[in-house]
Amino acid sequence: METGSYVDEQGRLTSLRPPLYPGVVAALYGIFGTGNVHVVRVFQILISLITTAVVYRIGLELYSRKVGVAAALIHCFYPTLLGFNNLILSEVIFTFFLSIAFLLSTLVITWESVTASILLGTTLGLGVLHRSSICLFSPLFAAFLFLACGPVVSRLSRFYVFPLASFASSVVPPISRDT
Repeated sequence: METGSYVDEQGRLTSLRPPLYPGVVAALYGIFGTGNVHVVRVFQILISLITTAVVYRIGLELYSRKVGVAAALIHCFYPTLLGFNNLILSEVIFTFFLSIAFLLSTLVITWESVTASILLGTTLGLGVLHRSSICLFSPLFAAFLFLACGPVVSRLSRFYVFPLASFASSVVPPISRDT
C-alpha cells in the first residue's frame, strides 16, 4: 500500500503472493486506515456470506432447494470456515472463487450459457491473480466441461474458446505489467 508496487527500487519482487489479495487488503487499508484489520475481517465475512449463497445455488441447481439449504447451512456454520473469517489470510476469497467457478461450470452445462462460460474464464483468471494454485484447477474444469458437454464442434467456442479468452484477458495484463 505504501509504495503501490510489488517491486523494490532494483525491480526485485517484494511479495511472493499473486497481487489480488494484497491489493484488496491495501485498498481497504487505504480507504479505512492502515492496519485496520477489523475492516478486512468484515470484508471477509461479507465474502463468506456471498459464498454461502453461492453454495446454496449450487445445491439448488444440482439437486433441490432442501439440498441447497443444507449445503448453505453447513458452509455458514462450519467451524474452520468461520475461523478463517477472522484471520487475515486468503482462504475466504479462495473458497469464494472456487465456489463461483463450480457454479458457473454447472450453469455452462445446464443452460449452455455463453455468458456463464465467459464469466467462468474470468473467475478462474481472477482466482489465479488471487492464488496461483487455481491454475491447477483450470485443466480439471476444462476436462469436466469436455466430459459433460462432449467434443461437438459447435460447442467448442462456448465451452473452451470463450472461457480461455476471458481467462487470458484477466490474467495477462497484470502479469505483463509486473514483468
